[in-house]
Amino acid sequence: SDCKTIYRRGDEWLGWPGVVNVEPAPVAENRLYVTGDGKPKIIIDDLIYDLAVPRPTTKPIATVVGAPDPALSSTVLFSYTWVTEFDEESEPSDLSDGVLWSSGLMISVTGFDVPPSNRAINRMRIYRSQTSALGDTTLYFLDELPATTTLFEYDETQYPMNEVIASTDYNPPPDNLDGLISLPNGIMAGFVGKKVYFSEPYRPHAWPEKYIMTVDYPVVGLGAFGSSIAVMTTGMPYVMQGNTPDAMVSQRLEVNLPCLSAQSIVDLGYSVAYAS
Repeated sequence: SDCKTIYRRGDEWLGWPGVVNVEPAPVAENRLYVTGDGKPKIIIDDLIYDLAVPRPTTKPIATVVGAPDPALSSTVLFSYTWVTEFDEESEPSDLSDGVLWSSGLMISVTGFDVPPSNRAINRMRIYRSQTSALGDTTLYFLDELPATTTLFEYDETQYPMNEVIASTDYNPPPDNLDGLISLPNGIMAGFVGKKVYFSEPYRPHAWPEKYIMTVDYPVVGLGAFGSSIAVMTTGMPYVMQGNTPDAMVSQRLEVNLPCLSAQSIVDLGYSVAYAS
């Protein structure tokens, strides 16, 4: 009876005592994403979690078993990520100290962090570095193990390097992210102050800081029409457009039409209306 925000999910009504933004997930029917109620949250069925997937806070410890061949040795490093039961992967841990290794030797990897119990983390992914002839070092996936693993023994014959790590820039959303909206291309957007944040497409838990776009005035609210975002501010409005978050282009509309209330923003399908 004291709700200021209501949302219909199937045959059920959800309510909040304050003004929040609720968006269905672009990845699964049973997920809702919420901002404005403390930290950004994800609702899965009847369970509520903080949206951010924390990264491991300790770096792994790599130890070579045996003596490497000085003529054939190279320096390798290891890292790991956490993965939830909903297939959300965290940022990688800090890299292990480099160890000299040559083909044929085993490497013992330990020092894994214990995951928090409040984010449904059930797996970890192990990565190993590889340096190209040009000197570029990249992490490659080796194996996926239970999150309680304490020892990983690397043998190159059993664990060939596969795909490149995808979650390097999977920064968590800021705790005060607000104004959540979703776009038809799997991107979600929100704001903090003058900054507009974008999620990784179809990865609503990952909000890379490299995608942030800044406007000249504090943002009041966001609206979506097509693949465009209307950014309503305390000054001039903006339109941001792009099919992917790394290709977004921002345009300021040279009209002095500040937004008076985020609750007045209405999606009309082909446009966005708001009170000024």
